[in-house]
Amino acid sequence: MPTRLVVLLVAMTIAVATVGYASPALAKHPSPPYSYGPSIEALADYEPQTGCRQRAKPGVVAFADLLLETYPTTGSLGILRGCDVGGTSEHKEGRAFDWAVSAKDTRDVTRVRNLMSWLLATDRHGNRFAMARRLGIQYMIWNHRIWRAYQATAGWSDYAGSVPHTDHVHFSFSWPGARKQTSFWSARGGQIEELKPGPAAED
Repeated sequence: MPTRLVVLLVAMTIAVATVGYASPALAKHPSPPYSYGPSIEALADYEPQTGCRQRAKPGVVAFADLLLETYPTTGSLGILRGCDVGGTSEHKEGRAFDWAVSAKDTRDVTRVRNLMSWLLATDRHGNRFAMARRLGIQYMIWNHRIWRAYQATAGWSDYAGSVPHTDHVHFSFSWPGARKQTSFWSARGGQIEELKPGPAAED
């Protein structure tokens, strides 16, 4: 067999093997610790709604798509909220997402717990709350509890708002996170497993 043909066949075999390894279907159980470098965003400050911009921001849309792809039996309660609805909300600026899951469904509870573990884990460089920081999440509300990036060491606290958030998780994003300007989206050198929540993809 001609040498050039042998080289071509070997190259094609390696390419096919690489594509197979990177398939999202293999991303249920993230392998080795994050391969991002040690550089990371600071924990997000609180940036409340200051205007009303009826356009979903790209980082929020991409995060919502990622969750719904990873957990296809869950749903969305939306990103935007009308300007005429009372109260302050990052939904009105297109930088909040409500993930439809039920606190009364044990499988949904497991999904939420696994996602939160992934978001708030310490990476191999010692960066606490690594994925939440890389995504620019400023706070999350779920089942009468709230986690605030700007008070991260306090952990989850009681939430006394009028909406108990038992049928969805609320995610609010910083402006860089909402605009998809954070390292989660810009770092593409890592393995595909890093770019999907884990290990709780659908069984």
